[in-house]
Amino acid sequence: MTRKLIGAVVGVVLAMLVVAIVQMVGHLLYPEPELPENPSPQQLREAMEAVPFGANFMKVLSWFFGTLIGVWTALRISNGARRSALVVAAAVLLLTIAVLLSVAHPTWMVAGGLLLPILATFLATRIEPFAEA
Repeated sequence: MTRKLIGAVVGVVLAMLVVAIVQMVGHLLYPEPELPENPSPQQLREAMEAVPFGANFMKVLSWFFGTLIGVWTALRISNGARRSALVVAAAVLLLTIAVLLSVAHPTWMVAGGLLLPILATFLATRIEPFAEA
């Protein structure tokens, strides 16, 4: 029980850390446009349209790699506990959905944000399989 809980917590923390690091690299490579202090919805829309493709791609990539590494870590620590891995996958997916709902994003980004964490979870379970039930 303890390994399952620790696996889930460490997996979520590591997933968020990987997401943050990949997005920081994206911000360094592709600076995003400046926003005024209290932007209007129109200003937010215009700013999202001005964001370079590479910056958005790095965000989607961060969700993929965060999920992959977080789920893999949870599986390693918990000796393949399915629940630990699914907690991590669900946490990243829910946070991704929250980001996608906060401001309008391109359709490809919404599709990637919803599908790539699921693909990453599948791949992580191929690398480190679930324990036999």
